Amino acid sequence: MAEKNKKNEISFHNKRFKDGRDSRKGFEKFYTITINSQNYFKTEFSRIINSKNKLYGSSLVLDYGCGIDAHGLLGTINNSKKPENIFDFYKKHKMQFIGIDISPEAIKIAKKNAKKINFNASYKIMDAENTKFKKNNFDLIFGKGILHHLNFENCLPELGRILKKDGSCLFFEPMHHNPIIRLGRFFTPQQRTKDEHPLLDRDINLFKKYFKTVKYKTFCLTNLFSFLFYKTPLFYFFLNFFNKIDEYLFKKFPQLKKYGWIIILELKDPY
Repeated sequence: MAEKNKKNEISFHNKRFKDGRDSRKGFEKFYTITINSQNYFKTEFSRIINSKNKLYGSSLVLDYGCGIDAHGLLGTINNSKKPENIFDFYKKHKMQFIGIDISPEAIKIAKKNAKKINFNASYKIMDAENTKFKKNNFDLIFGKGILHHLNFENCLPELGRILKKDGSCLFFEPMHHNPIIRLGRFFTPQQRTKDEHPLLDRDINLFKKYFKTVKYKTFCLTNLFSFLFYKTPLFYFFLNFFNKIDEYLFKKFPQLKKYGWIIILELKDPY
């Protein structure tokens, strides 16, 4: 990422998190329709950590572009009949947790939030494209809405460098192609940086240039229409109905996957 772009990102996110509040908080209601993808992300996170725990007894985890409290976005781990609080999950698995972000304001608030809940984590101001970590360092690197702010040709080799050879990267990202989402972005330019670039379907091939294993799953195609019923008792009925339609369409017509709003990526085996 060019230095000018990095300065724009820092400025935007410092303003976004000014005074300890997220200026995009009002947009959270729109993310209600992503509940399936959120749960899938949690399940995959749990699966990866459980596998590492069996091998090593503990894990070193990096929250890549953590914002003010990205660990909280995981909510609960739904890997059993009884949902598990994420902080209890970290503690049980003896996870060492590090969060990095390019925004000093975000890191300042993340440290305060962690202290409030007695969460043992280390937060650092750092450029995700040029970290200061040693090679082959992390068991799991995860992030939510971070890759599309970065230059792939810079961040992907850096992820491969700091990830252990048997480690995993897990990312939750927006896609570019859906016309409804693109229209929404067009009318709300103030809510995003001018340099961000939601993922294109061709970007998957670029990821394969740096990682031997690239798995992904897309979400949110027809379920966007469920938001029409957001303030009605029928909202979750229609959300579940359209989620099932999405599952069918993505399976029957794989070419539609690129029109999903959300993609969850797992990257393994760096070259």
